[in-house]
Amino acid sequence: MTTTERKIKVVDCDTHFWQPVEMWESYIEPKHKDAVLKQVGAVDIANKLPPGVMAKVEESRAIRGGDHAPERLQWMDEEGIDVNIIYPGTGLFAYASDPIVSSAACRALNRFAANFADADRARLKPCMLLPVRFPELALEEFRYASQELKLEAIFAAPTPDPTRRWSDPSYDPLWEAVQEAGVVMTFHEFTRMGGDAPIVARQSYKDSYPLMYLCGHVVEAQLAVMDMIGGGALERFPGLKVGFVEAHVAWLPGWLATMDSIWPRVSTMYDETGGTGTLSMTPTEFFRRQCFIVAFPDDAWIAEVVKYVGEDNVTVCTDYPHPQTRYGAVEMFHERQSHLPESVRRKVLGGNAVRIFNLE
Repeated sequence: MTTTERKIKVVDCDTHFWQPVEMWESYIEPKHKDAVLKQVGAVDIANKLPPGVMAKVEESRAIRGGDHAPERLQWMDEEGIDVNIIYPGTGLFAYASDPIVSSAACRALNRFAANFADADRARLKPCMLLPVRFPELALEEFRYASQELKLEAIFAAPTPDPTRRWSDPSYDPLWEAVQEAGVVMTFHEFTRMGGDAPIVARQSYKDSYPLMYLCGHVVEAQLAVMDMIGGGALERFPGLKVGFVEAHVAWLPGWLATMDSIWPRVSTMYDETGGTGTLSMTPTEFFRRQCFIVAFPDDAWIAEVVKYVGEDNVTVCTDYPHPQTRYGAVEMFHERQSHLPESVRRKVLGGNAVRIFNLE
């Protein structure tokens, strides 16, 4: 019996492509190719990361499973992983300030992702990229990527365009379409974003990778949780499913508790400044109803998230093939989280993701 014939048990909710340009440039529409490739040439991640980190990145790029489906599927079999949710390696193009470049690059990368997924659609689930700085274009690309390419999840970096928050009404047509299609919206940090792409405080800490890491992997995710819940997007679209990926988890219970505590006191003032006013539920209740967070198998406080947020709202990942890949993730999870009941561990390893991503 093959892996795809048996019941899904383990879903890796955060893996990646590397996507060097030579692998996807053939998917760029000819009329936009020069503009997109010019943007590619302007981006040099060697200038974004410390040399030591860059050396580890270069070593990891040699792992063929990043961009070659047969090797990835073999690795999945060896690890006992049934499904990969796959994130882009060049996601910064979704944030290009030129709408033509952004749209054309997203279209090409989505075509590459769909072609990759064709190796085994049941097991390989790449996320689509949308030109999210331009809501109307994002909606147009969403319809193409979900209907024509059959991609089933969306990637965006957590920090929105400086001119509008994620809960801005200009995004409502997109959220409505995503909700109606049953596609999953995910926010995943992107360390290598540069130029005028939206980030939080990282430039202030560019001389310290650990400080910059926490800005991207935790602080920006916190703000996205605040935005989608506090800004009323989940209130308006109760069927929208939203995930927060590669953000670790220990901060989540306290952040939601803080929002639960202060929202009743500040909602009147917030309403007067054009916000949503009092929410119909607590932020924690909104998260339980519509959101999930993706943990590493060795993350601290998974048990606390299960206790205070919910056992249905946590999934797990490896970050393959990045330098921080948790190899042997299934065994690592059972070892590090042995204090969790077996029924909960089954949910976190795969049961929750099967439900969230409609994998049955």
